[in-house]
Order: sequence, then C-alpha cells, then structure tokens
Amino acid sequence: MSIDFKISSHLAADLAGKVDPNEASKALAYLRAQKDGRALFDYLQTIDGHGEVVIRSKQTLRYYHEMHEAFKRHLNQFQNDPEKMAETLGWAIRLLRYYRAVPEYQPEYTPKREDRTAKTQREEIPLAVEPKIGDVVTGQIKRLNSDGAADIILNRLPDNFIGILRKADAQGRRSGGIRGEVIKIVKSEGKVYVVLRPIRRAKE
Repeated sequence: MSIDFKISSHLAADLAGKVDPNEASKALAYLRAQKDGRALFDYLQTIDGHGEVVIRSKQTLRYYHEMHEAFKRHLNQFQNDPEKMAETLGWAIRLLRYYRAVPEYQPEYTPKREDRTAKTQREEIPLAVEPKIGDVVTGQIKRLNSDGAADIILNRLPDNFIGILRKADAQGRRSGGIRGEVIKIVKSEGKVYVVLRPIRRAKE
C-alpha cells in the first residue's frame, strides 16, 4: 500500500462541500482504467475547458473544475506514479464520503498562499508543440458527424486543432476518451485537422 495519508487528508478537506464523492469516484475509475496520471490531468483539463460540449449540468461542470484545481494542488507530484495517485485519491474519497455523512467532523481547508497564487508564481503546463505524423495524442470525443466520422477535442493543443476519427474507426463510439496515432494532418482556413488511428491498450 502506497497511500500518502497526509495528502489524502488535505485533498479530502479541500474537496469537502465542493465536490460530489460520486463524481470524484468517476475520476478515480478513469485513472485506474488508464493507469496514467498525466492522462487523468489531461482528462480533467479537457472537461474543465470544454465540458459544456458533453455535460449539460452546470453543477457537474463546477465539480470537475473544483476537482481539477484541487488535484493540481495535491496530486500533481504523483503524475508519474499512477498507483500511488490512485490509492491516495481513493482514501481521500473515503474521507469525503465520511465528511458528507458526518458534516460536523468536516475540517476547514485554507489553501496555502503558494496555492492561491500558483498561476502567477508558476507557469502553466505548456501546450504541446504541433503534432507530427506518428505522434500519439489523447482527447475526448465531441460528436459524431452525419458522415459517420467523429470530432475529437484534443488534449493540450489549441482550440483550432481538431481531431478526426474516420468512419471505420468511429463505429460504436459516442463519447469518452481516445488515444490515437496521428496518421494525417490537414490545414484549412486556420484550422488544423488531425486524423487519428485509435490505439487500443494491450490486455494485461
């Protein structure tokens, strides 16, 4: 077991009263499925920035915004250790459920000054450079088009970069994350269309 109980406690206190434990559990499930801490941060960043495309509830969008900010404060250091991140987050969610059931035991959490000024004190994670043929990128399915292809919101790239799944690769997909190899890039009228071939995670 590699739980950082101190960070779990701080994270739970930070999330208490701001995030539904069920939504936090979905983030944990995503992390466990991907086994990739950076993928979780990319996923939350995408929803925080473009979630209104697939999530109608403003309250749910607020939950994801709060999770994104809190995870950056407490879990950022574990991005290269997804197992420890998952166990630490899992314990924080247990505490979060307890605080919801027994609110009188919910501690107050005040971010340190360095947390509150993080955006001015530290650089944001930079956007990736323009992808090349053969690169692997991740994103979220935005919609299926009438021609059967799917538009993808690409993680860590500017809004004018649009991922595309061809009809054959988009069949049976309506939502969710995607990891794919860049097989073609087309530039047109200020847009950059990035055609992807899905990469399926090998079974363990």
